[in-house]
Amino acid sequence: MRRRSHEQDNPYSGPERLQILKNEDGSFTLLNRKGKVLKASIPGSWLEAKLQNTGYSGKEYEEIWRQLDNYGKAEVVLNLGTRRVWWVS
Repeated sequence: MRRRSHEQDNPYSGPERLQILKNEDGSFTLLNRKGKVLKASIPGSWLEAKLQNTGYSGKEYEEIWRQLDNYGKAEVVLNLGTRRVWWVS
């Protein structure tokens, strides 16, 4: 019998790479690293509040929005253990 690792038992045990996509209607979609939709039709105000509530400010916050405006997507890493999000290039 194969034993499960701590990471398998606890889905909140480490960083999770997520992608934010900008939709044509101005809303956003949040995908996990496997491409599964976690949340769709996210209003910009909700996304803005969530990014600020997780500690984004200054250049890091501006870079996420620059990526979304210029490329229609941005990648972030959500550290599920601390609920802190960082932008990843």
